[in-house]
Amino acid sequence: MDSQGSVFNHMKHHEIIETKILSRTSLGEDSFLVTLEKKTHFTPGQVLGVTGDLKDPLRYYSICSSSLAAEWEILFKLVPEGKVTNFLARSPVGSTVYVSHPQGTFIQRPGPGIWIAGGTGVAPFLSMVRTGIRHPLIQGGRTLESLYFHEYFQEKLGKDYHPCCSTQAAPGVPKIRLMDFLKTLEWKTEENHYLCGSATMVVEVRDLLISRGVPYEQIYSEIYF
Repeated sequence: MDSQGSVFNHMKHHEIIETKILSRTSLGEDSFLVTLEKKTHFTPGQVLGVTGDLKDPLRYYSICSSSLAAEWEILFKLVPEGKVTNFLARSPVGSTVYVSHPQGTFIQRPGPGIWIAGGTGVAPFLSMVRTGIRHPLIQGGRTLESLYFHEYFQEKLGKDYHPCCSTQAAPGVPKIRLMDFLKTLEWKTEENHYLCGSATMVVEVRDLLISRGVPYEQIYSEIYF
């Protein structure tokens, strides 16, 4: 997720958690789901700072597993020049991984809400649904393959799940850009709005919501690289 990261050498020793890769699944388009040995509790929506080398900076990824599960899972897209994504995508199962304690404030507030996700930015919402939290989800992807966990969300959210794809169409999935789809909707200004995706996507959606009367303080966002 977020590329801002502190170097582990500057962290207190007790803040470092040593874990290991339990499994890795390719989701296509250079995207992966990696399962890590869970060492402590987290709240759905929180992130882990991850590195394979204590000398390298942390890179942050949303935990997408249920908070009740026995493992941590993270969803990511391979960045060709990215040390951490290459480490996670290529290291053997059983390899040691160093992580921060779960952290972050992109968590559910009381009251009704709506989720908006682009690409791998669906990860925190996957954790929330898996934990039993339910809100309507609008999910956008460049291809059908990048609508991660599409069938799972269909099953769990039913009519509250609204996928859209910018380059392809399928039954129940219109061929339309996420932003163009969002512009067709009416917005409930009293709801909380949760945005997760690229910086461009988050800024564009936030500006749209504000232009439609949604108060700034009812918009929560997380940048996902």
